[in-house]
Amino acid sequence: PVSLTADQVKALGIQYAQADLRPIARLLAINGEVAALPDAQAEVSLRISGNVQAVYVNLGDVVRTGQKLALIQSRIVGDPPPMVVVPAPADGVIDARNITVGQSVEPNSTLFHLSDRSRMRVVGRAYEEDVGQVHVGQTAFVKLLAYPDKLLSGVVSFVGPTLDPETRTVAVWVLLDNKEGMLKPNFFAHVDIVLGENKAALTVPNTAVLEANGEKFVFVH
Repeated sequence: PVSLTADQVKALGIQYAQADLRPIARLLAINGEVAALPDAQAEVSLRISGNVQAVYVNLGDVVRTGQKLALIQSRIVGDPPPMVVVPAPADGVIDARNITVGQSVEPNSTLFHLSDRSRMRVVGRAYEEDVGQVHVGQTAFVKLLAYPDKLLSGVVSFVGPTLDPETRTVAVWVLLDNKEGMLKPNFFAHVDIVLGENKAALTVPNTAVLEANGEKFVFVH
């Protein structure tokens, strides 16, 4: 037992807190980067040679399926030469534009790249000793360097089948909703994967836990 006078308590600035039952989770922390989903991306190309007559979209524009992206004049002989409208193959954001008016284009050259960003993923890596605890469907909490005050909730959607022999890690994807459009590719993200949860654990504030000689303890009033 430790006995203190009221003056000693005041001088030391000691505060009391009540232990109570709260949910507490066991977490695995990994880092990663935001990326578009593989099946939510499209490259726009042509099967003909021609010259760019008009470009209707700019980098960062949101487009809909079938929307006109560019107008190409074919090199096929004709009077006038045939014009080909390049449509958007899917909904998404134009994140690469590789043509300008007057430019010559060849078959299969990539004119645009677009991605549907309504949902995004965080691509991180878990160390070999932690992989057995990570499973598809687990809840994950994500904090972005770009938005440090926001806590996003996602779900583990993929655990890689192969171990990287150099880093001894496995790829882990966390799926996130992006209806607000705040997530952008290559944003740095910190991820806490929920490995287990106790919904009624006896808890005290972190500042109440002391450590000495390798042991942790609290004082009980």
